[in-house]
Amino acid sequence: MNKSQMININEEYFNSPYYFLIREKTDKYSLYFSINGTLSEARDNDEVIHFDKKNIKKVKNHLNKMVKGKKPTTKKKLKKELESLMLTLNHHQQQVPQVPSLISFLMYFSHS
Repeated sequence: MNKSQMININEEYFNSPYYFLIREKTDKYSLYFSINGTLSEARDNDEVIHFDKKNIKKVKNHLNKMVKGKKPTTKKKLKKELESLMLTLNHHQQQVPQVPSLISFLMYFSHS
């Protein structure tokens, strides 16, 4: 996949049937997506999912793999796959221990 065909932030990507647009917000990214035959239909029928800025690389990698591989047949299947990705990323972040919190916790009990 050459650079012009990759999915980039604040640039529309359309390669029938896929449409993606990642918009950067102050505290998150918004992923607009659709599956349609034309760019104008895709823009008119897109949906949006928001995700944490920490996950941009993983989301872009997933989308780039997706457009190279097997294509979902419906927007509903695409939405389900993207929501599943976001849940996986959020669940993984919640399981990672926060080092400062752990240090504060240990320090609290060592002074008790």
